[in-house]
Amino acid sequence: MRVLLRPMRYVFYRLLTWKLRDQRDSSPVLFASFATAILLSFNAMGVVIIVNIVRGYRPVLPDFPGGREALALAAVAIGLLAYAAMSAAWVQDGKFSRLVEEFKPDPYRDRVRNILFWGYFVISIGLPVVLAVVYSIKPGSRPQ
Repeated sequence: MRVLLRPMRYVFYRLLTWKLRDQRDSSPVLFASFATAILLSFNAMGVVIIVNIVRGYRPVLPDFPGGREALALAAVAIGLLAYAAMSAAWVQDGKFSRLVEEFKPDPYRDRVRNILFWGYFVISIGLPVVLAVVYSIKPGSRPQ
């Protein structure tokens, strides 16, 4: 399980260390948690769209029950849950120093990590957007 979470830990680590360099930011862990959760939601959306395409269905993004207000409330709740989980797992009680040790600088690995990080970032956001444009996905549209 630890190996499967390593890319997510690295994304969280990179975002957190970036925000820690900013002296004006008062909540870098909150930002890193929310950003990681948003990337994971884009990944989930991309997987759902790809599964629908493979199964032969016209990919749709269903309406969220309760409308936009419920969607916003769910997003905040998921973000706070992600903050609590990631903070407890990777930051509190000196666990951040383990992350720093795990991802310590190494000239060869840094180059590969940098490519993989930005590739993950671009693909996570770009794939659902490209699929939505190619397949003309509209929120709330029904399969034909």
